[in-house]
Amino acid sequence: MVVLAHKIRIYPTDEDIINFKKYIGYKRYLYNKAIVVQKELYLKYKEEKAKFEDFDSLDDKEKKIFYSKYYPRMGLLRNHMVRTKEKWEYNYASRLVASAAYDVTRAVENALNPKMPNHKMPKFKKKKNQKMSFSFEGIKINDNNELFIPKPIKSKLSGVTPDNPISFSKIKLGEKLRFQGKLTGATISCNRNGKWFVSLTIRLDEEGERRYRSKFDRDRTNKPECGIDANIRGFHYNELDGSYADWKTTSEELMKQYELIKYYSRVLSKKRLGNKDWKQSKTYAKMRTKLSNSYARAYNLQEENLNKFIQYLNNNYSSVTIEDLDVNSMKMNRHMCKSLHRAMFGRFKQKIEAKFNQTNIEFIKADRFYPSTQRCSNCGIVKTGEDKLGLSGDKHGNKHNEYKCFHCNIELDRDDNAVENLIQYKKYYAKLWVWDYKTLWGVGVSQCNRKNKYYTSNWIFRNSMSEWNLRISNGE
Repeated sequence: MVVLAHKIRIYPTDEDIINFKKYIGYKRYLYNKAIVVQKELYLKYKEEKAKFEDFDSLDDKEKKIFYSKYYPRMGLLRNHMVRTKEKWEYNYASRLVASAAYDVTRAVENALNPKMPNHKMPKFKKKKNQKMSFSFEGIKINDNNELFIPKPIKSKLSGVTPDNPISFSKIKLGEKLRFQGKLTGATISCNRNGKWFVSLTIRLDEEGERRYRSKFDRDRTNKPECGIDANIRGFHYNELDGSYADWKTTSEELMKQYELIKYYSRVLSKKRLGNKDWKQSKTYAKMRTKLSNSYARAYNLQEENLNKFIQYLNNNYSSVTIEDLDVNSMKMNRHMCKSLHRAMFGRFKQKIEAKFNQTNIEFIKADRFYPSTQRCSNCGIVKTGEDKLGLSGDKHGNKHNEYKCFHCNIELDRDDNAVENLIQYKKYYAKLWVWDYKTLWGVGVSQCNRKNKYYTSNWIFRNSMSEWNLRISNGE
């Protein structure tokens, strides 16, 4: 089963736009209400749990019954919000209640998860700068390429009939559906420029899935393997003829948009400082529109560039190996933050993983601790200590883009060496780079945890160099 999303521009009437904004406001109201109800349910859960003299002494069946009755999970939160609905709320689609309950529950779970230290408890959403989107179910598309949104009907649970249900006209779509299947959901949103879009979730049928997969089916028997090393200039990879090239993430048009964004932002900041009534200023509104257009243009150029590169990889290679970079930690460097953001490492990793997981091309993410930059692609030695190559080079006088192995005396370009290491990672390490290293080439390692993973891997690399060279010489 393949589920895809298709984002299409829509052209609603003025009355439809007003109703869209009502739904957006109602969604914000439900989210804030869900936060309040979640807190009440959690306090009740603690009170009921405190009534037991020894809660841990209960058996698993009794604990399961207790948790199903009192623990503030998504289903309990949704049911409580449905029971406490006011009569005017029945004029809106009931699906929004479940959506708000799900969003709040997920936010709370992420905040309590120790593996997600950056997530915080959900806060009330303000009307100012709110997210202009909401989700729908039951949307249909007729033969005239028009979007039909059903209006609320009599509630099956409470039996309440809406007094003034919000209805929409048949909304024109900007293009036809690209996929053949069943519509399972839709999200209507508005961008900064005031343009409205609908993101349709489609579950492909057998014929639609066959057509979709046929677009990516390739004969990859004689095609080379590709390794991609990401840097601030773009993506460094190996060409079909064995040479190396850079796929730049920036262009002249994109840099032009960045300069316009910088100029418009500076002008807007001066207008806010010099005019007390800047919100009512027509010139301010015009400049803000120009800024939004530049942001949208820059985003479209970036997306087009990434899509072209991913399509090129899919057409010409049998496998792709990339680095699993910790982009958020890398952005903590204030000197490189803007360049790293414009390089779009995270967006590229997200897009290529989603695309290749649905195709027959082999996609591999190298372990985050794999030393592709410090490891010699010829002999397998890994630089450590003072020999490590940094952004400013090493202490032996080598530049940051030069890699010199002090074991086999080979000299390579730093990015070329990283690409070769990623290709070799796919050949030898993709199935062996695991938490337990006991079976790796017969090297005995007692226990390896996440803390000493990197250092243990270095030890394995150093002590298995003869086996590595033997495999390379045999052409394995």
